[in-house]
Amino acid sequence: MIFESWLRGTLLDFGFLFDQSDTDAFEDYTYERGLLHLYLTGQMYWSGPLIHYDYKPIYDQIKQNGVSSSVIMRPKTTIVHGDTPDRVDTALWNSHKFSLNLKGNLWLIQDIATEDEFRSSYPRGTNFNELAATFADRMRTYENEDKKEDEERRRKDPRYKKAIESRMKIQRESFNKQRQGEQDRVMIYHDIAGEYIFEEFGMVLFFVQDRYLVAKEERQTEGIILQRVERNPLEFQFRPRIGEVFELEFFRDETGKVRKCCLRKNGNEYQGKRINDK
Repeated sequence: MIFESWLRGTLLDFGFLFDQSDTDAFEDYTYERGLLHLYLTGQMYWSGPLIHYDYKPIYDQIKQNGVSSSVIMRPKTTIVHGDTPDRVDTALWNSHKFSLNLKGNLWLIQDIATEDEFRSSYPRGTNFNELAATFADRMRTYENEDKKEDEERRRKDPRYKKAIESRMKIQRESFNKQRQGEQDRVMIYHDIAGEYIFEEFGMVLFFVQDRYLVAKEERQTEGIILQRVERNPLEFQFRPRIGEVFELEFFRDETGKVRKCCLRKNGNEYQGKRINDK
């Protein structure tokens, strides 16, 4: 349910994973649930709902001693944020140690031990409901205070003003480079756009929408935004369902026209050919 909460952007109850008959285990559950509530609230404020969320647990240790066991694992996440739907972000989170007890035929969590900046910032007993309810107002207040402080320092300190202006110039130059890169990328998307036929599953339409490259099968009503792969401007990924990753690569012919593509999944390759030549 923690996984589903991230996927849906909604806090779901996962208390059944914990031994709630134990006071310490129930305290761990309420703390983890409250922290997740605050995480999700921040996620919705900063970048909106996730387009894709998946994770792979990396197990470092599993021990069992009768009705007690412990698991040490690190979750590796794959995330596509709502405000950057054409980019894949991956992260390896801190190590978590789960202590579990066997109750009946179920292994229930007794304790979770991990260290990260969030848990250091929010000790046990933190009122997460209040923090989540006031999150947006507090962020706006901080942003306004920072803006006022910055303006005041610029007015009083010429060296600070010069340093900020120099930094802003560098940021503008970086933004202009990014914008040019985006324009070049969209031009490639238009080179790709068109109908392609695959022997295995029919026609697929690729088109440009809001600066993104979108794929839609003939029977689908909505398309899927493709995530770009940095090493090759003609290579993409997309994730139609949790746990599934497709790789898609387009190819130019000797004249520079994009006419073919190759879809890869689980070691299998499916060839596509453009049918509306341009």
